[in-house]
Amino acid sequence: TCVSSNETQGEFLRYRVEKHSGVKPVQLLALTQELKQGFLSELSILEELERDVQMEQQYISCVVEGMQEQRLIICPLCHMNNLNINSHFVSCCCGLYINTQDQNITPDLLQSLLEARVSEHMEDCVQNPVFSVAPPTDGSPSLMISCKVRSCIM
Repeated sequence: TCVSSNETQGEFLRYRVEKHSGVKPVQLLALTQELKQGFLSELSILEELERDVQMEQQYISCVVEGMQEQRLIICPLCHMNNLNINSHFVSCCCGLYINTQDQNITPDLLQSLLEARVSEHMEDCVQNPVFSVAPPTDGSPSLMISCKVRSCIM
Protein backbone atom coordinates (compact mmCIF):
# COMPACT_ATOMS: atom_id res chain seq x y z
CA THR A 1 0.00 0.00 0.00
CA CYS A 2 1.05 3.51 -0.74
CA VAL A 3 1.24 6.02 2.11
CA SER A 4 1.08 9.73 1.38
CA SER A 5 3.80 12.02 2.63
CA ASN A 6 1.31 13.84 4.92
CA GLU A 7 0.36 10.56 6.60
CA THR A 8 4.03 9.68 6.97
CA GLN A 9 4.81 13.05 8.52
CA GLY A 10 1.83 12.72 10.88
CA GLU A 11 2.95 9.26 11.98
CA PHE A 12 6.49 10.51 12.44
CA LEU A 13 5.31 13.45 14.59
CA ARG A 14 3.11 11.19 16.73
CA TYR A 15 6.03 8.82 17.16
CA ARG A 16 8.34 11.68 18.24
CA VAL A 17 5.78 13.13 20.69
CA GLU A 18 5.20 9.73 22.30
CA LYS A 19 8.90 8.86 22.34
CA HIS A 20 10.09 12.12 23.91
CA SER A 21 7.21 12.98 26.20
CA GLY A 22 5.63 9.67 27.01
CA VAL A 23 2.30 11.32 26.24
CA LYS A 24 0.01 10.09 23.51
CA PRO A 25 -1.27 12.71 21.05
CA VAL A 26 -4.83 12.30 22.36
CA GLN A 27 -3.63 13.06 25.88
CA LEU A 28 -1.61 15.99 24.58
CA LEU A 29 -4.68 17.35 22.80
CA ALA A 30 -6.75 17.03 25.98
CA LEU A 31 -4.03 18.77 27.98
CA THR A 32 -3.85 21.54 25.38
CA GLN A 33 -7.63 22.01 25.55
CA GLU A 34 -7.49 22.16 29.35
CA LEU A 35 -4.71 24.76 29.25
CA LYS A 36 -6.66 26.78 26.69
CA GLN A 37 -9.73 26.79 28.95
CA GLY A 38 -7.55 27.89 31.87
CA PHE A 39 -6.09 30.74 29.84
CA LEU A 40 -9.54 31.83 28.67
CA SER A 41 -10.75 31.81 32.27
CA GLU A 42 -7.74 33.90 33.36
CA LEU A 43 -8.33 36.28 30.45
CA SER A 44 -11.95 36.70 31.52
CA ILE A 45 -10.85 37.53 35.08
CA LEU A 46 -8.29 40.07 33.79
CA GLU A 47 -10.91 41.74 31.60
CA GLU A 48 -13.27 41.99 34.58
CA LEU A 49 -10.50 43.51 36.70
CA GLU A 50 -9.73 46.04 33.95
CA ARG A 51 -13.42 47.04 33.86
CA ASP A 52 -13.38 47.44 37.66
CA VAL A 53 -10.26 49.63 37.51
CA GLN A 54 -11.84 51.80 34.79
CA MET A 55 -14.99 52.22 36.89
CA GLU A 56 -12.91 53.17 39.95
CA GLN A 57 -10.92 55.69 37.90
CA GLN A 58 -14.15 57.23 36.60
CA TYR A 59 -15.50 57.40 40.15
CA ILE A 60 -12.33 59.08 41.45
CA SER A 61 -12.41 61.55 38.56
CA CYS A 62 -16.02 62.42 39.37
CA VAL A 63 -15.22 62.90 43.06
CA VAL A 64 -12.24 65.14 42.28
CA GLU A 65 -14.29 67.11 39.76
CA GLY A 66 -17.04 67.56 42.34
CA MET A 67 -14.53 68.74 44.93
CA GLN A 68 -13.08 71.24 42.48
CA GLU A 69 -16.54 72.58 41.67
CA GLN A 70 -17.38 72.94 45.36
CA ARG A 71 -13.93 74.38 46.12
CA LEU A 72 -13.39 71.85 48.89
CA ILE A 73 -9.90 71.75 50.33
CA ILE A 74 -8.58 68.59 51.92
CA CYS A 75 -6.88 69.19 55.25
CA PRO A 76 -3.10 69.36 54.77
CA LEU A 77 -2.57 67.80 58.22
CA CYS A 78 -4.71 64.66 58.14
CA HIS A 79 -5.25 64.35 54.36
CA MET A 80 -8.68 62.86 55.06
CA ASN A 81 -11.20 65.57 55.90
CA ASN A 82 -12.29 68.75 54.18
CA LEU A 83 -11.38 72.03 55.81
CA ASN A 84 -14.09 74.23 57.29
CA ILE A 85 -13.35 77.77 56.20
CA ASN A 86 -15.23 80.88 57.19
CA SER A 87 -14.40 84.51 57.84
CA HIS A 88 -13.21 83.76 61.40
CA PHE A 89 -11.28 80.49 61.28
CA VAL A 90 -9.99 77.50 59.33
CA SER A 91 -10.58 74.19 61.04
CA CYS A 92 -10.72 70.45 60.61
CA CYS A 93 -12.13 67.72 62.82
CA CYS A 94 -8.57 66.33 63.14
CA GLY A 95 -7.80 69.24 65.48
CA LEU A 96 -6.53 71.92 63.11
CA TYR A 97 -7.83 75.32 64.19
CA ILE A 98 -6.38 78.59 62.96
CA ASN A 99 -7.97 81.94 63.74
CA THR A 100 -8.20 83.94 60.50
CA GLN A 101 -10.57 86.69 61.62
CA ASP A 102 -8.34 89.63 60.71
CA GLN A 103 -6.65 88.02 57.69
CA ASN A 104 -9.44 87.87 55.07
CA ILE A 105 -8.73 84.21 54.23
CA THR A 106 -11.14 82.87 51.62
CA PRO A 107 -11.24 79.28 50.33
CA ASP A 108 -9.75 80.46 47.02
CA LEU A 109 -6.94 82.32 48.76
CA LEU A 110 -6.17 79.40 51.08
CA GLN A 111 -6.10 76.93 48.21
CA SER A 112 -3.88 79.26 46.23
CA LEU A 113 -1.48 79.65 49.17
CA LEU A 114 -1.32 75.90 49.78
CA GLU A 115 -0.73 75.13 46.10
CA ALA A 116 1.90 77.86 45.81
CA ARG A 117 3.84 76.64 48.86
CA VAL A 118 3.75 73.00 47.75
CA SER A 119 4.79 73.94 44.20
CA GLU A 120 7.55 76.19 45.51
CA HIS A 121 8.78 73.40 47.74
CA MET A 122 8.69 70.81 44.95
CA GLU A 123 10.82 73.04 42.69
CA ASP A 124 13.77 72.67 45.06
CA CYS A 125 13.06 69.37 46.78
CA VAL A 126 11.85 65.92 45.76
CA GLN A 127 10.64 65.06 49.27
CA ASN A 128 6.92 65.35 49.93
CA PRO A 129 6.31 68.25 52.28
CA VAL A 130 4.52 67.82 55.60
CA PHE A 131 2.20 70.38 57.13
CA SER A 132 1.98 71.07 60.84
CA VAL A 133 0.69 73.77 63.13
CA ALA A 134 3.37 76.11 64.45
CA PRO A 135 2.97 77.63 67.91
CA PRO A 136 1.42 81.10 67.99
CA THR A 137 3.85 83.92 67.27
CA ASP A 138 1.37 86.78 67.06
CA GLY A 139 -1.45 85.28 69.09
CA SER A 140 -2.58 82.77 66.46
CA PRO A 141 -1.07 79.47 65.34
CA SER A 142 0.35 79.27 61.82
CA LEU A 143 0.35 76.50 59.29
CA MET A 144 3.89 75.34 58.60
CA ILE A 145 5.23 73.33 55.67
CA SER A 146 8.40 71.35 56.22
CA CYS A 147 10.48 68.41 55.10
CA LYS A 148 13.80 66.77 55.88
CA VAL A 149 15.69 69.22 53.67
CA ARG A 150 14.07 72.61 54.31
CA SER A 151 11.20 74.31 56.13
CA CYS A 152 9.23 77.51 55.92
CA ILE A 153 6.26 79.04 57.69
CA MET A 154 3.23 79.85 55.60
